[in-house]
Amino acid sequence: MTVVNTHSHWDHFGGNRDLQSLPNVRFYGYQPDGRYEPFPQYPRYSVDALFDGEEESVHSELAIGKRRVTALKIPGHTEDSIALYDAREQLLFTSDTVCPCLLFIEDWSAYLQSAALLKRFVAENPVKWLLGGHLEMSRPKADNRQHEYFYFGSNSHRDEHALQLPLSYLALAEREVKRVLADADDQGPRYDARRIDKPFHDVPMVPVPFPGIPSYYRDDANRLVDILRQRHASDER
Repeated sequence: MTVVNTHSHWDHFGGNRDLQSLPNVRFYGYQPDGRYEPFPQYPRYSVDALFDGEEESVHSELAIGKRRVTALKIPGHTEDSIALYDAREQLLFTSDTVCPCLLFIEDWSAYLQSAALLKRFVAENPVKWLLGGHLEMSRPKADNRQHEYFYFGSNSHRDEHALQLPLSYLALAEREVKRVLADADDQGPRYDARRIDKPFHDVPMVPVPFPGIPSYYRDDANRLVDILRQRHASDER
C-alpha cells in the first residue's frame, strides 16, 4: 500500500497512524510511529522522497499500484503542498489549493505561482476534472446562484456540491485570491480577527471564499479557527 499526503495538515495525514500496522505500507508525508504529532516538523513530515531530493516541481515516476502518478510541488496553502496527477484516469488532485471551500493561504506569492503552474499543466496534459480535498459548499441555489457554506464539522451537507470541478475553476480561484490581495493594505492580507496560535502556523491565514460562496462567510470563519484552536489544545493534553 502507498499512502501519499497532499500537505501537512492533520485532517489530511491523521489517518496514517491507523494504517501503520498494515504490512508493506509506504508513507509519503507523515511518518507515524508510537506517538502522534498534530503539527509535525521536518523530517517527521516530508514528501522529499517523492522528488528524489531534487528541486524540480514535477516527478513523474511514482507507482501507486498499477498506476503511474505525477506529483507537483504547489506551495501556497502550505509550504509542502503537492498536487497529484493520475494520467490513466486524467484526474488532477489539487487538495486544499483548489477546492469548493474556504481557501486558506500561508504564502500568497507562492500560491499564485502554483496556480500558474497548475494552469500550464492542464494546458499541456489531458485532465478531465480537478479533485479538491474538501466539500464545504452546496450546489448553486436556483434563486441567486449562490452556494450555502457548510461550516467546519457539519454533520450533514444538504445538496452537496459535486466533488469534481471543471478546469475553469483554477482561474476562478486565482482571480479570488488576486482580488483579496488587491483589497489588502501595504502589510498584505491577514486574518481579520486573530492570529492562529504559533504551534499551528507561523503566519496569519486569511480565508478566501471559493467562487460562489458569499464573502460574508469570511467573517464566519472565526468559528473554524476556534475549533482548530480547541482541537490543538485537546491534542496537547
